[in-house]
Amino acid sequence: METAGDDPKDVGASVLSTIFSHAEPPAEVISGLVSHKESFGTGWLVLQFIKQMGVGLPLEKLDLTGPHVCKGPRLIMLNRFLQSLRVGVGGFGKRVPASLKTLNLSKCDLSDSAGMNLLHSLPPSLEHLDLSENRLRLLSMEALKTAFIDDTLSKLLYLDVSKNPLGPSGVATLARGLSGSRGALLLQTLKLKRTGTKNEGVKALSEPSKEGKTPSLQRC
Repeated sequence: METAGDDPKDVGASVLSTIFSHAEPPAEVISGLVSHKESFGTGWLVLQFIKQMGVGLPLEKLDLTGPHVCKGPRLIMLNRFLQSLRVGVGGFGKRVPASLKTLNLSKCDLSDSAGMNLLHSLPPSLEHLDLSENRLRLLSMEALKTAFIDDTLSKLLYLDVSKNPLGPSGVATLARGLSGSRGALLLQTLKLKRTGTKNEGVKALSEPSKEGKTPSLQRC
């Protein structure tokens, strides 16, 4: 549907036309719209239409790589959208179950406080979460810890927090979240390169495995 050099307004019009014709626009096209400053407004309207009208267009993947969305008013709007997915609220009193499985927030220049707010809003349907190459620290890991303990991330298979200045305390906090889950997690891949893990963090990460909470986990 979208090709290199397409005008964002034309792409947005095409997506809306597709929705009104009861077809499914590709998720990557919607992601492309909300990932750029020029087309963010159109992409946001598309997402709101899908949510409010309950038109049956499941959005399974949202790729927001880059610094265009995760700042200022756009970050606030993204947070509200994730919150609406989390509680499953649609228009006219409908409850629309979350369908988002993949969320890519890598290279977004996310600060620790901004990351904390977003991570408290994650929908329970997530299977792949990429937070690599941001500025996340302890506050963000506290939010992830809470999500694991509350079973919000019970379906998560892949988590990438590499190239964030987590430090030993941040990694240990994440490990406590894994240990605090109510049952064994499905998590298979945890990427932690260049996070300043050190011996304290490595030791903390061994605990969830010993407790049987991460039977399938491979650290990278």
